Amino acid sequence: MGIFNTGHVEPRRKEFTFTWAAGASLSDEQDLAGYVPAALVMTSVWDAANITLTATTSTSHLPVYDEAGGEVVWVTSTSRYVTLNSDPIRGLQKIKLRSGTVGSAVVQSAATTVVLLARKVD
Repeated sequence: MGIFNTGHVEPRRKEFTFTWAAGASLSDEQDLAGYVPAALVMTSVWDAANITLTATTSTSHLPVYDEAGGEVVWVTSTSRYVTLNSDPIRGLQKIKLRSGTVGSAVVQSAATTVVLLARKVD
């Protein structure tokens, strides 16, 4: 006799929409618990900038660097699907995306969104 599970099942793939207000370089926060980033879907409303990220601690948002000491940077442009190497950020939970880098943030001139596609952690 098998077991019938009637509980909530998380989807294998999930979309997280990050939003920037006009005049902002940092997005809102999203909770990726249980998921790892796989791709970004860039809209046509994006002022040219790569994307970096911050990770949330109990008291602040800190920039994310890899083990070699470099800031984790995703090269982006408008109207693109960008695949991501999630190894440097595997296990992060609450994050914000930054337009630009720590040393050179880029303000978005109009309100905009970027969709992060993620897959469930195995």
